[in-house]
Amino acid sequence: MHFVMTPNFWVVVDAANYDAPIIAWLDFNIANRENLHQPIECTLNYYHFAASALRAKSLEIVSDYLSRHNLEQKTTGTIHQLH
Repeated sequence: MHFVMTPNFWVVVDAANYDAPIIAWLDFNIANRENLHQPIECTLNYYHFAASALRAKSLEIVSDYLSRHNLEQKTTGTIHQLH
């Protein structure tokens, strides 16, 4: 699986299945955001029957990855492989 991050959406795709989407975060509500460390509202789309089971783990893995690589502000159009 890969985690694709752009300014407009984040999506977990199944790389072994032609990059079929599994779960996506869209429509980030950043209009009234006051900080970078608090959750924000967004639309969450599930495309796979197991997507809900992968949501929390996907975010945890990406958060750890970004922390280790100091990429919080440098993720435009980046693809990260989930292990």
